[in-house]
Amino acid sequence: MAICDTSARDQALIRTLLSISEQSSGPKHPEYIAYNDRLYTLILWLEGLSQKPEILAEMGLCYNYYENQVYCFYCDCKMSRLQHGEDLWIIHAILAPYYNYLRTRKGEEFIEKVYTSVNFNRKPPPKSLHCHDQYSSSDKSDIVVMKPLDCKICFRKEGKILFLPCSHLIDCAECAIKLEECCIC
Repeated sequence: MAICDTSARDQALIRTLLSISEQSSGPKHPEYIAYNDRLYTLILWLEGLSQKPEILAEMGLCYNYYENQVYCFYCDCKMSRLQHGEDLWIIHAILAPYYNYLRTRKGEEFIEKVYTSVNFNRKPPPKSLHCHDQYSSSDKSDIVVMKPLDCKICFRKEGKILFLPCSHLIDCAECAIKLEECCIC
């Protein structure tokens, strides 16, 4: 894999990031602001997945070999268990839509389109979705044996949604969109 000189691109990116409003706290991992530094972490990226290291580095993503996940150098949004063909821009927009790097690269319209297409429900979840209610039954016949990766709300699907900033990976997508915050926290 050839690592190309991208100093002009890096300088333009740095100028853009520095010009963003003062409400931003800046990159969480400033050591990876340069494309080549991000690309270097992605050399160990698993082959066979459709996400290529060059594309991930261009998106601002780095690879953490020890945790086997990619993360955004700017907001530290972590993504793991990626599936073949997933659009990581969309995943990033869902997990961390308010960070300036994503907004600078993709724009407000893209983020709005993602939220509109996913049809997020911002109403409070029904009482039956609170985690503590799942265990309130005293009838032993209601006890459900669950695998470690099962959704902790419906117990039917795999928990795939990562809540931030706590990093609990406990809910399936259908249950998570009905919650306003992590049900463990």
